[in-house]
Amino acid sequence: MTRETPYAASIGGGEDEYPQEDPDPQTLDIRGSLTSPFETLSDRLTFPEEQAQLVEIGALYHSGAVTPVLFSDVRHGLKIPLDADNPSGIVTRWRQKDRLKTTAVALVVCLNIGVDPPDVIKISPCARMECWMDPLSMQAQKALDTIGKNLQAQYERWQPRAKYKIHLDPTSDEVKKLVSSCRRSAKSERVLFHYNGHGVPRPTSNGEIWVFNKSYTQYIPLSIYDLQNWMGTPAIYIFDCSIAGQILQSFKQFFAHDMKDTILMCACSELELLPQDPGYPADVFTCCLTTPIKIALHVFCAKSMLGSEGITKDIIDRIPGKQTDRKTPLGELNWIFTAITDTIAWNALPRSLFQKLFRQDLLVASLFRNFLLAQRIMRRVGCTPVSHPRLPLMDQHPMWLAWDMAAETCLLQLPDILDSDKEYVPSPFFSEQLTAFELWLDHGSADKPPPEQLPIVLQVLLSQVHRLRALVLLGRFIDMGSWAVDLALSVGIFPYILKLLQTSAADLRQTLVFIWAKIVSWDMNPQVQNDLTKDGGYLYFIRHLQDDQSDGETTANVESKAQAAFILSAICRKNEKGLNLCVQAGLIDVIVGLLAREKDEELLKWLLILCEEFDEIDHEGILEPFLDHDSPNVRAAAVYSSRGDSWRRKATDGSQLVRHEVVVKALASGTAHAVPSSNGAGEAVHDENLDRLLDDPCLDVRYLAVMCMGGGAGGEGSSRCKLMGPLPKSYQSKKWKKNDSIEYQSPVNYAGEQAMRWPLLGPLAEEEPGAPWLVRQVEERVKESALEVSSLSCRHTYTWELGSPTVVGSTSAAGLEAGEAVLPPPQPGNSERLPLESSACLVLEPWRNEVAVCESSAVRVFGYGGSLIKEYDAGFALHSLFRLNDSHNEVLLCCGAHGVAAYRGYANAEEDITLAASFVPFESRPGNQPVSFAYSDQYLVGSFFAASSTELSLWNLHAERRMRKMVMPTAVRSIDTGKAANVLFTLDINGGVGMLDLRMPAMNTAVLNAVSNGTCIASAMGGCAVAIKGGDLQYFDSRMTSEPLWRVSPGGADSPAAVTCLAGTRLANVVACGTADEFLLLDSRTGERLWQDEVADLAMARFAGGNGIKVATADKNGCLRVYDFA
Repeated sequence: MTRETPYAASIGGGEDEYPQEDPDPQTLDIRGSLTSPFETLSDRLTFPEEQAQLVEIGALYHSGAVTPVLFSDVRHGLKIPLDADNPSGIVTRWRQKDRLKTTAVALVVCLNIGVDPPDVIKISPCARMECWMDPLSMQAQKALDTIGKNLQAQYERWQPRAKYKIHLDPTSDEVKKLVSSCRRSAKSERVLFHYNGHGVPRPTSNGEIWVFNKSYTQYIPLSIYDLQNWMGTPAIYIFDCSIAGQILQSFKQFFAHDMKDTILMCACSELELLPQDPGYPADVFTCCLTTPIKIALHVFCAKSMLGSEGITKDIIDRIPGKQTDRKTPLGELNWIFTAITDTIAWNALPRSLFQKLFRQDLLVASLFRNFLLAQRIMRRVGCTPVSHPRLPLMDQHPMWLAWDMAAETCLLQLPDILDSDKEYVPSPFFSEQLTAFELWLDHGSADKPPPEQLPIVLQVLLSQVHRLRALVLLGRFIDMGSWAVDLALSVGIFPYILKLLQTSAADLRQTLVFIWAKIVSWDMNPQVQNDLTKDGGYLYFIRHLQDDQSDGETTANVESKAQAAFILSAICRKNEKGLNLCVQAGLIDVIVGLLAREKDEELLKWLLILCEEFDEIDHEGILEPFLDHDSPNVRAAAVYSSRGDSWRRKATDGSQLVRHEVVVKALASGTAHAVPSSNGAGEAVHDENLDRLLDDPCLDVRYLAVMCMGGGAGGEGSSRCKLMGPLPKSYQSKKWKKNDSIEYQSPVNYAGEQAMRWPLLGPLAEEEPGAPWLVRQVEERVKESALEVSSLSCRHTYTWELGSPTVVGSTSAAGLEAGEAVLPPPQPGNSERLPLESSACLVLEPWRNEVAVCESSAVRVFGYGGSLIKEYDAGFALHSLFRLNDSHNEVLLCCGAHGVAAYRGYANAEEDITLAASFVPFESRPGNQPVSFAYSDQYLVGSFFAASSTELSLWNLHAERRMRKMVMPTAVRSIDTGKAANVLFTLDINGGVGMLDLRMPAMNTAVLNAVSNGTCIASAMGGCAVAIKGGDLQYFDSRMTSEPLWRVSPGGADSPAAVTCLAGTRLANVVACGTADEFLLLDSRTGERLWQDEVADLAMARFAGGNGIKVATADKNGCLRVYDFA
C-alpha cells in the first residue's frame, strides 16, 4: 500500500496488511556484512501508508506547525461506569411539567361614573382616562359599556382564545355567578380575575373589596375569602385600586399555606393611593398590563424633548403596522419590548421563578413582562406595584435605556413615514445585542456572570434576518459546557429549536444539528425522543445524512453528519416507535451507502453504533471490515454492533477501549466464557482470546473478564489470572455480579456521548484536517532550549534518598476506588532503600521540579528534595518510563513485559490519576527473557518500539495498534531511538549492536561491525554511545557505521572502569556516563570530558530539557540526584 494523500486516513495499519514472512538473513541478521542502509534512500518513496503518515507528522512537528498529542482525547480521561444510566437530564429539569393555559377571564369594572367614592378626594385637574377614553365625554352608561368593551379588546390582544365574561358595576351575587361560571368553563386551567375599583371605596383591612347593591344606593363588601373559594385554583388576580397591597396581605392571611397556584398583581402597596396626575390615565396600571407599547411611548414623549422634532402624543396612535408583524414599526417595537423585559426578568429572577412566570402560561408571561413596565412607570408617580410571587424592583435595570433608544429611533422616523411614505429603517437593536453577546463569548466563562443577552438571542431566532448569526452564537455558547446548556434551556430555547427542525433552510442545518447534538448528549430521555419523533423532527437529521455537496464535502460537513448520526442513534435507542419511523424513512439505505464511501472516523463510529439498532442490516458482511480499521473508535463501534463471533478476536486489540467493548459484549451476549466446540459434541470450551483479558493491564477490563469467566472476584475467573496476580481489594469487595438484568454500559457509546459534550468550537477543536491527534501550534508553546556544551556549568545539585520521602499526596491508579491507598505509605525514618537497576525507570520533568521513578510495579513521583508528590501501582512489573507530549497534556508511559499503561495526571498533586490507554506489547508473554522499550518523538512521531527475545514490534500510539513486527535472528537485550537521527539502535544478548533505518519501508538493519561485546547503549545527538565490556566507551556517528567516531576509557587508560549507565539527549552534544566511582558528562563530538562528580555505583541516568539541561541519576543504594546545568 502506498501513501496517496496526506491524512487520507487515520494512522495505523493492521498486522494483516503486512503478513509476516520468513526473515531474510541478508536483511535482518545483524551479524551480516551489510553496509549502511542509507545507501538506498530511494526506497523510502514506497512507504506503507501509516509509516509515511508518521514521517509526515514528524516533519510537521519539527517545523513547528503542529504539536502531536497522544492519549489526550476525551475517552482517554474517562472512567467508564459498569452499568448504563441516563444522562444528567438538563432538558427534563427545565421542561414544564404543569404547563397551564388561561382559558377563562372574568372582568369586573366598578366605576359608578359620575359619583366619586366617599374616601377619595380628587384634585383638579386629575387623571380621568379609563381604557384610553374619557368617561365624562359621553352618557355614563354608554361610557361604561365602551370601557368594558375596550378592556376586553385589550386583553384579547394577548389571549384571543380565552372565554371572556364581563360585569360592569356588579353586585356580589353577579360576581359569584361570574367567577363560578368561569371556573366551570376553565376546569383545571387557570382563570384570570381583573378588578377595577376606581368607583368604590378602598379595600378594607378585614379582607374585603367593594361592589354595589342592585339599586346602586350602597357599597357592598365582598370577602376575599369568598372570592377565592368561588375562583378556585389555579388563578391569577389583578387588582387596580388604591391600597391594593392590602388585598395581597389578606390573601396571605387567609391562604398562607395554599397560594402555590395563586398569582396576584396589585397596582400599589397597602399604604399607597392611585396617582391622579392628569398626564397619566386613571387606570395607568391596567394600561401598563394590557397596552404597554402605547403607555410606554406616551410616557417617553412626555419626558423627552422630541416635541421639537414634531413628535407628539397624537402621533403614537398612528404608528403603522400590527403588534404581531415584526416587519412593521409597531410590531418591531413590541418585539424589542418583549426581548428587553424577558432579559430583565431572566437576569433578576431565580431560574425557577422565571420559568413559572415567563414560560408556563402565555398570558401570564405577557402580563408579567408588562408588570415590569408598570414598576418603571408607576414608581415615577409615587406608586410601587406589588405581586405574588414577589418580584424585586427592576425599574432601574440598564436594559431600560436600550428600550428608550429603540423607542426614540422609531419615533423619529414617524413624521417622514406618515407624511411622505418613506420606508421604515429597522432598529439596530438586535444586531447590537448580538454583537454584545459575541463579545461575551470571546471573554466569558462559567466563572463569570452569565450573558444578559441570552433571552434576546432566543427572540432573534424568530427573525430570518438574524437567525443564522443567532444560531451560530448560540452554538458557541452551549459548546462551553453543561452550565451553558442549562442556562440556554432555562431561557426557554427548547421549543424554538424544536420548531426550527421544520425549516428547509440549508444554511441553518449544520449549526442546528450541532446544537441538537449538544442538547441530546446531555439529556435523551423518552420525552425528548418523543419530541423529536412526533412532528417528524428525526427526518431533519436523516435528510442531513443524505445531503451530498456537488463540490465535495468539507470537513465541517462530515463532522455535522457525524453529529446527525449521533442524534439518530439516541432517537432509536430503546425507542421502538422512533426505530420504526426511521426504517420507514429509509435510514438503513442511507447508513449502508455512507459506510461504503465515507472515511471520517467520527462519522463511521456513529454510523456503526447506529447499525446496532437495526436487525435488517447485514452485520457480518457490512461491519466485518471495520473490526480492523485504523481508528480505535471505529474498531470499538464495530465490536459494539457486531452480531456474529468475529468480534471475539479483538480481545487482543491494542486499544483499551476496544478490549473493554469486547468484554462488555461478552457479558451482554450471555456466552462470555465459552465458544462452541469444534468436535460437534456440543461441549463448551474456553475462548483463548477472551482468556487473555484475565491478565489485561487495565483493571476494569480485567475485573469484567473475571466476572465473565467465573462470576465473582474470588471465583474461577479470578483464579485464572496468572500473570497480573489477584485483583485489588477495591475490586474484590464490589457487590456487583454478572446479572442478566443489568444493562451494561457500552464504552464506545459512553465515550462518544461524553466527547460530544466536550467543547468542539473552541481552541481544543482546532485540529489539523484529517488528523485528530494534531492540534495547531500555539504561540505560547514552550520549547526546550538547546545548550552549548562549551559553556556547561552545574547550577544546582539536589540529592535525597528514596527510602524515606516526605508525603505530599498519594492516590490510586486509574480504575480503583477513589481514595484507596495502592502502596503502603512510607514510614518516617525508614532506612530501606529502593533497588534501582534499569536506566529507563527514571523520568525527569523538564519544566517542573519533579522526577518519576518506578520500582517493581510502583511509580513514585518526587519533588526535588525528596517530597513524595504521588504514588500508584500499575499492577504489573515495570521496566521503563517515558514522558509523552509537550508541556501540556503530559502522559507517563509505564512499560513492562506484561503490559504498557499510559497515565494522565501523574505528576500533579491536585489532579486525579487516569489510566488513558493500555495494551500488551508482545504477542507471546515473555518469561525471563530481557525486554526493552523505546519511544520516538523525532522521525516517526508517536511510534513505540518493544523488544523481547527475537521479537521487535513497532506500535503506532496514535492508532493504538501494532504497525509491524520483525523477527530478529538474535535475541535483543536493549533498544534506543536516535535522539537526532532517524534510526533505532539494538543491542543483542551477545553484545552486538545494530542500527535500523526508520526511513526505510523495510527498516533493514545495518551492523556496527566494530562492536561485538557491548554491555549497554544510549543514543545521543547524531549517533550512539556503546559501552564495551572491559571499560571502553565508543561513539558511532549514524552516518558512518564502520568505525567509531571516538573511543575513550572513562576510568583512564591505566585503570579502566566498567560503565554502569549511559544516557544521551537531543538537546546538546553530550553523553552522560556512570562508572563505579564517578559520573561524567562527555562531548559526543570528541569524547572530551566536560564535567564530573564523584558518585559511586550509578544505576541510571536520564536527561530532560527545559531552561537548560537537567540530568537525574540514581545509584544502586537508592540515592537520587538531579543536576541542573546552564
